[in-house]
Amino acid sequence: MADELEQQVTEQVTETATEPSVKDQIAEQMNFRLNGGEPPKDLTETTETVTETVTATEPPVFQFQTFTEKYGWKSPEDAQKEIEELRQFKANPVAAEPKFENDQSKALFNAIQAGKSDEVFEILAQQKQLDRLTTSDVTKETANDIIKLSMQLKYKDEGLTADDVNYKFGKMYKLPKEPVKGDLDDDEEFLDKHKEWEETVADIEAGKIIDAKIAKKELEAAKSKLVLPNIGESVDEDYIQYKKNLEESQKLAEEAEAEYKTLNPKSIETKLNFNDEANKIQFDFHFEPDDDGFKKALEVVTDPEKYRERYSNPDGSYNRKRFLEDTYFSMNRERILIEAMKQAKNATLRAQLPDNSNNGIGGRQLPQGTEPSELHKYMQAAGVVR
Repeated sequence: MADELEQQVTEQVTETATEPSVKDQIAEQMNFRLNGGEPPKDLTETTETVTETVTATEPPVFQFQTFTEKYGWKSPEDAQKEIEELRQFKANPVAAEPKFENDQSKALFNAIQAGKSDEVFEILAQQKQLDRLTTSDVTKETANDIIKLSMQLKYKDEGLTADDVNYKFGKMYKLPKEPVKGDLDDDEEFLDKHKEWEETVADIEAGKIIDAKIAKKELEAAKSKLVLPNIGESVDEDYIQYKKNLEESQKLAEEAEAEYKTLNPKSIETKLNFNDEANKIQFDFHFEPDDDGFKKALEVVTDPEKYRERYSNPDGSYNRKRFLEDTYFSMNRERILIEAMKQAKNATLRAQLPDNSNNGIGGRQLPQGTEPSELHKYMQAAGVVR
């Protein structure tokens, strides 16, 4: 009995497991309806189709030749290098240099970029004024502006402000006050006074017009000299000044050499009149340098090396004593020569005394043991003394 019951339960479970569940039946009906009444395709067939499609779209083998032809890269290293450079450029882009229509635009840009805005604006304002006034006719209305701008440019280095210019202008062209008739003024006398005032005002205005015409020419000249600040590479101002001094020295040296070539010994001759009324001695002293001495002096003043040699000690140090002596003599030459003539005269008179002469009275000789000076030699050559 028990065996029969066990067999019935087993058959019932097996039958239930093989039959489709209610859930599976509902899903199958939904798929049937969604497919338009067609049964779903076999999954095995779909899988095989997908596998065949993937196999048919396999990507081609990579070839570097394409990049070589298009970009000129010969190796992956070349490509990597250029890509890195492009990335670096992108991270730090270089600003493109601006283009200018003319040199003035470039100068304006450079000056403003260098922080000289005030100078630029001042020059542009002056330029605008100059353009307006130099292209306008001189009239009563424009004369004031022309004269004031001319004064402003003329006295710029003196530091005159706009108020200073206005003050100076007002003083130069101050108009007298128009007379007002009083209750006690005679009609004819007042008319004469007013007419005189009108003539004075007309005279001042006419003079102002003339001055404005002259000033307009000055403004036209100033317009051509008005330039923007020059912006260049930073330079050593001391070196620039040194070069400027060097150029000026060279120029002066050339001018001096050219002028010295026009001189000769006679150009620097010395003439002095000596007059001793007490002793009745009077003569004209004249000295003309010899050619050799003149040539040596010319070398000293034209050749810096010769100049250094003259005023240098044997050890190379500067001979200030000689320089002082030469300077003093050049500044007091006539005085020294006159004093030398006096001393020579006195020595000559003493030599004529009996106790100071080996040849008796009238010998006119130097005292014994006295070496004649250069001046005495010149005077002997001139026949003044023996």
